Amino acid sequence: MIKLIYSLFFSLIFNSVFVNSASTYDLCSYNCQSVNHISRNYPNDDALKHLNENNWWVVKYADGRYYYHNFETREDTWDYPYQEIGYETIILNE
Repeated sequence: MIKLIYSLFFSLIFNSVFVNSASTYDLCSYNCQSVNHISRNYPNDDALKHLNENNWWVVKYADGRYYYHNFETREDTWDYPYQEIGYETIILNE
């Protein structure tokens, strides 16, 4: 019984530490409405700068979710705009 409690405890710790740590590589690119959250996978400063240079803003909701808005075309998308911006955004942290 004690082993079961310890294993549940450690699995909870493992999930909370490793699941919530995200980087630019973890930005969602498909069906992202339920995934995009400021505390989980918000773009880093380099990605934000690159988005702004390519006419994209990150728009935050009050509940912590966010989406991408193109201020020239007025397009809104939940998915990170890899195709519109290009491949170099993926390798910003290298």
